[in-house]
Amino acid sequence: MEATIAAGHGPVVVATDEEGLSLLVSGRDLHWRWDELTGGGFAKHPGAGREAPDFPDEVATAMVGFRSMRTLGMELAKTHEALVIAWRREKLRSFQVFLPSRDPGTQALTAELATRLGDRWLGTGLDLGQLRRQLGVAYPRWYPLVATSIAFIVGIVTILPALLGFGIIRGAIGDRDIEKLGEIEPLSWIAMALWIAFVVWLLARFGRLPRL
Repeated sequence: MEATIAAGHGPVVVATDEEGLSLLVSGRDLHWRWDELTGGGFAKHPGAGREAPDFPDEVATAMVGFRSMRTLGMELAKTHEALVIAWRREKLRSFQVFLPSRDPGTQALTAELATRLGDRWLGTGLDLGQLRRQLGVAYPRWYPLVATSIAFIVGIVTILPALLGFGIIRGAIGDRDIEKLGEIEPLSWIAMALWIAFVVWLLARFGRLPRL
């Protein structure tokens, strides 16, 4: 089988034959023989069924692009599942990619993997952490703590200064007092530039920027 799956993060080209499985994802050309694959399955998006984080209207409005990214995250959580496959070449490794579950290419790939892998195929709609544990490729115990700590540090260093800067800009516009812009610290200018660059990159990556 061959198919191009229209995933939210860009097209994913999949192909299978008697020898094995091939995936072309974000410029990465990946190949596995069927006998190398130790298992696989589809897991629900970690955000599926959860309430997406939000800010009060005043804060969310100040943070350029926040609501757009929130909407994007909610859409992906509802429509995509994580394909996780594990394979062994000297040591056990894994690959994970989110694919739209209703895409015909995803459904054809699911049927092909179930047939080719047999008992090694663990199914669909699984819990991501549980699936990775069953495949023997679970994240280390320290991973959630480190990831949370990094997110907290990034928030303190970038999001908070950016929020302060955007708030001052909004106040200056509302009061029609451009001199207030002088109250913005250099760190806030840098943080705002980084935030805007991140938002533009993310929305462009997922094809959500409005076309002129």
